[in-house]
Amino acid sequence: DMDISIELELLNKANETETDKIGTDAPGRLTAILTYGDEKIPMADQIVTFGTTLGSIHPKDGTALTDADGRATVDLLPGAEPGPGVASAAFDEYSVNREFTVQDISLSLWLIKKETWDTDETATWETTNTISAASPEYLMATLEYADGEPIADQVVHFSTALGGVFPVVGTSPEDIESGDLELVTEATALTDSDGRAAVFLVAGPAPGASEAVAAYGEYSERLGFTT
Repeated sequence: DMDISIELELLNKANETETDKIGTDAPGRLTAILTYGDEKIPMADQIVTFGTTLGSIHPKDGTALTDADGRATVDLLPGAEPGPGVASAAFDEYSVNREFTVQDISLSLWLIKKETWDTDETATWETTNTISAASPEYLMATLEYADGEPIADQVVHFSTALGGVFPVVGTSPEDIESGDLELVTEATALTDSDGRAAVFLVAGPAPGASEAVAAYGEYSERLGFTT
């Protein structure tokens, strides 16, 4: 008996850190390490077969060849179903399992009064559903996994059917209040380390009721407001 050993790692494909969670924006990379003997000598050019109970393996045939270090790698992609799953790697009669979770994503949308936002104390933020020509308000989206963990550095797309939206970066409220800026109905913003992205929502010349939309991938959230 050659005393073969097979191990299985799951990394976040983007930042290559070990993880037990994958999501729409965070596919996984499964690596099997195949060695033999007490010295753990790598076994090169061997076919490893991967499987999963949730999501899918890429390439579709689920196999990969070990390299000179005995490592074989495939991608683990989430499906539409969130929840717990088990990934596996097998070589001959040897196999190993690895548990993971497919995270669902929640996108929320708030309209926050500018004067309370500027304190930077989230506890004192006040929400509103009206905007006036005199003052833009902050339209803020929060992006997080189902367990509440924030998702940073993702682009959220904002749009409004009435008035306009402006990026917070590079636009001052004074610019907006001056009325010199041409109203645009779409803008994007990047989520911060708390999973928050924001734009200014501005009232247009015509009063009325409308809704603003925040979108991320296939997720979107709507918020009604009046001017």
